Amino acid sequence: MGDPGADLPGVSQPADLTGWPAVQELIDALPFYVLLVDAGHTVLAANRTTREHLGLSPEQVVGHYCPKVIHDLDGPFPGCPLEQAVKDGCYVEREVQDAARGTWYLSSVAPTQLRSAADKPVFVHFVRDITELKKTSGELARSLEQQRAVTALLRRLQACRTSVEVLEEVTAQILSLSWIELTASAAGFLVQGEQLSLAVQRNFSAEQARRCGVVPFGRCLCGKAAVDGEVRFCTQPDEEHAANSADQSDHGHLLLPMRHAGRTLAVLSFYLPPGAEPDLTRLGFLRTVADLAAVAFNRLRMQAQVVQMDRLVSLGVLAGIVGHEIRTPLNVLSINLQLLGRTLRGEGELARGKLQEQVELMTAEVGRIDAYLEAPLLALGRQQLQELQPLDLNEELTGAITFLEPEARRKQVELVQELAPGLPPVLADGIKLRRILLELLLNGIQASNQAGAVQLVTRPRRSAVELVVEHAGAAMSWLKRGELDVIPSTAEDLQGRSLGLTICARLAREMRGKLTVDPGATVQFVLTLAVAG
Repeated sequence: MGDPGADLPGVSQPADLTGWPAVQELIDALPFYVLLVDAGHTVLAANRTTREHLGLSPEQVVGHYCPKVIHDLDGPFPGCPLEQAVKDGCYVEREVQDAARGTWYLSSVAPTQLRSAADKPVFVHFVRDITELKKTSGELARSLEQQRAVTALLRRLQACRTSVEVLEEVTAQILSLSWIELTASAAGFLVQGEQLSLAVQRNFSAEQARRCGVVPFGRCLCGKAAVDGEVRFCTQPDEEHAANSADQSDHGHLLLPMRHAGRTLAVLSFYLPPGAEPDLTRLGFLRTVADLAAVAFNRLRMQAQVVQMDRLVSLGVLAGIVGHEIRTPLNVLSINLQLLGRTLRGEGELARGKLQEQVELMTAEVGRIDAYLEAPLLALGRQQLQELQPLDLNEELTGAITFLEPEARRKQVELVQELAPGLPPVLADGIKLRRILLELLLNGIQASNQAGAVQLVTRPRRSAVELVVEHAGAAMSWLKRGELDVIPSTAEDLQGRSLGLTICARLAREMRGKLTVDPGATVQFVLTLAVAG
């Protein structure tokens, strides 16, 4: 077989490959543009697709200057890869835009082993129209940018604590998008009643901010968008743009209302360059952004309602605690005053010394109420630094028993004492310790059956002293086994019978102690020793 290039017209005679049917038939079968050109841009062959696109005959193409035939230029087309391929002798590929036709091409040039009749290297030039591919790639890139923007916006909106922060985040996110044609100016409005209040602005003059400070519903572009809830495009100021100021240049607007449950919560207004055309492909994304912002606004509104409800519940809980703290000593005072009254009427047999002791105890309880009312909320919900001192638990308990003996006798409840002798002192606050002991004793007396008993046991534990209060009355089934919560957390707790014990648990913790309960009817109170053993 001879050299296949021997019969090529471009090698043995003037450059015209139409005389070599096999080559021409091969390139004619390709659906994109194919040219054989030499290093001087002379066309040696052109396939059918190229000629049909140009509307030229083979004679009008072959042998002519490529830039003139293809681009009607007297010099190489800017970005033509043939220049680089000739220089480097290698394959070159470039994307080239034909701005006049609005098209994109992938232009590639590969060297061959052939030389033209003018003894110049021959190159194969492929040109493929990639306009649709570029469009699809652009749409994909835009879609990815939108997804990233939505993801970032979701993350930032979750961190927003105010409605103004939501507007700031949405404004910044939209202005950062490369494919939305916007200026650097924008305004964000929050709905207040039947009007919009300017909350966020970008690049506003003082005059613009004044004019747009408050916009009634239905007035100007923003007020109308607030009423109908529709995304609006306005290419230039018109009669609807009532808040236009003299210092503003020609511009358009993109109006983005944010609505939830049929109610407008905010409106964003972005400024468009003069003559900008509305792009309907933006609408889906912008509506998504508006919906995300509306959800964030509603979340903040719901959180505000929950905070308000929490405050109301907290006030109710607080009122219950204060009431209970005062009611307990008042009950004790009432019991002892009744006993004192009977004694004064000659109906009782209380000795003078015992009478004096009861009066002193009642005076102490009045002082306790007074001290509590001076700062009743001070210790609520948090532990405080305490001035703890060594105290004898048995001695304090005996005083509380003496104070409540009249009530125990009235209910025919026996207070059975098993107090371990020689207990080491505990670290405690005297007033709080007495409050706990009175509450535990009174709770046991009131819960006991008629002619029942309350068992009081003190005993040493490792590095602590323990008091156990047990009665034979109704089981405390409303309590869960274990340590009590520090304070009640719901309004329902105010109606529960555990409120007094819950307060005691808080006081115990403040003294580094612990109060635990058994639903059977047992309370354990443990205090730390003054000197750990």
